[in-house]
Amino acid sequence: MSGLEDGAILSGAEVVALHVRLAKGMPASVSTQIGWLRQMLAGGGNTGWHWDAVRSGDLTLVVHVDSADIMASLIFMKSDYEDLKMTFAGALEAHLLAEEIAKADVSVVLSPSKPFPGSWDQRRMYVSPHCEAFAIQK
Repeated sequence: MSGLEDGAILSGAEVVALHVRLAKGMPASVSTQIGWLRQMLAGGGNTGWHWDAVRSGDLTLVVHVDSADIMASLIFMKSDYEDLKMTFAGALEAHLLAEEIAKADVSVVLSPSKPFPGSWDQRRMYVSPHCEAFAIQK
């Protein structure tokens, strides 16, 4: 089936997720980024219908993140929001928190399929025997 065939694309599902990126090296510190995310989830001010849908669990929050440390903070934060559906995208270091991620009911989309440690913060990525990348040695 292709996307052009009848029924391949669900009608009425134009928006299925809200994407944000959290990372070191951004203009704001990681703690400021997480604080902003908490503020959006708390509904402070006029955050818009997208954030209302995320809070109610009608829309998935997809967080593009590679760092296990940031993922740990997000898992801790998620425990404050019962209905929140969260997915980690990228998630090069997710294998370090596999049990915690599963317990928190967070989905993971690993990308790219053949990762390469492009920065120091990606050095703990999982490298399988079938992967053409290499890990930075300690």
